[in-house]
Amino acid sequence: MEKAKIHKIMNEICQNIGGDWLLLGGALVQIEYDGERATEDIDLVFINHADKSRETAQNDLFKYTLGAWQMGPEFINLSVEFFVNALDDWQSEIQVFKSGPSGRIFKPSLTLFCALKMNRASELDINDIKTAIGHEGIEKCDMEKLKKWLSPSRLEMFKLL
Repeated sequence: MEKAKIHKIMNEICQNIGGDWLLLGGALVQIEYDGERATEDIDLVFINHADKSRETAQNDLFKYTLGAWQMGPEFINLSVEFFVNALDDWQSEIQVFKSGPSGRIFKPSLTLFCALKMNRASELDINDIKTAIGHEGIEKCDMEKLKKWLSPSRLEMFKLL
């Protein structure tokens, strides 16, 4: 998915669809850390909406991407919510990335980003972590939180990066 499409989707959420959403995955890496990072979809977690149900907000997003680029729901990965919700107190580790009159896009702290990526730890995930740490600095990672969120073996793997 091209960087321009990711920005247009975020703009549509902030301007029209509304609600609070968390941006994750390759799309975040592409626009925040590495413009050359390829991604096929956009990983989003629906947080809440003042007026719309989760289903309505998600369907509005699907309708937008389908109408704008003939991109079906498979290009919007909402399954990442499962992994985010597995981490206690993840909400304290997000910050506003983009906002508009109707909605906000949040991004994860470096700690939350690393925890989510380390729990899967594919080669691409490890590269994304290295890229993010290279941009933000390891000192922005809360090791105490990572100890709570990662298994001992994943924590040791993280420390070796």
